[in-house]
Amino acid sequence: MDGRHAGFILAAYGVTALVFAALVLRAVLDARAQRRALGRLGSERE
Repeated sequence: MDGRHAGFILAAYGVTALVFAALVLRAVLDARAQRRALGRLGSERE
């Protein structure tokens, strides 16, 4: 890794990791919300 660009490259990897983690977290939270909504819908039909 070229020393002149190391800061930029590390920052780019850091931002990418944060965005990826945020997307995974959002998907997990949305899946949980969808399961709760489906559970409520299923219990209303009975």
